[in-house]
Amino acid sequence: MKETIRLARPADWPLIQRLHAEQNRMQGTNTALPEIFTANGAFAENIALAFIVERKGVPVQSFYFELVPEVCFAGCDAKATAYARREIDRIAFLLRSLGFTGINCKVPQPVVEQIAPPLGEAGFQRSVMVNFFKDLRLKGE
Repeated sequence: MKETIRLARPADWPLIQRLHAEQNRMQGTNTALPEIFTANGAFAENIALAFIVERKGVPVQSFYFELVPEVCFAGCDAKATAYARREIDRIAFLLRSLGFTGINCKVPQPVVEQIAPPLGEAGFQRSVMVNFFKDLRLKGE
């Protein structure tokens, strides 16, 4: 079968919603679907790109690249980390007002058990999603 891929258009929004709902139903999940398009038809600020996969001209799949902020710490000052944790609700409010639907926090495997409790206190939960990473830097950088 011949698949093709094209950029999603605002007219595809009902299709994307239907495909997303079907996926949640089939997988037994309840993942959120962000708004993909603005009222004027552009991609929403938190969407980098969205695509439709067609088979023989019939849309069968959609996928999008959502921009989700990731909190990253540089430094190991426990008091500064605790202060940042106390401010997370204000930071979350600001990010929500910018259209973001969540915050990621990747933690190196060697410190997961040490970092999990304070992240939990700040409202972060271990995700049901497993993180896979594709390094987009050129080889050798």
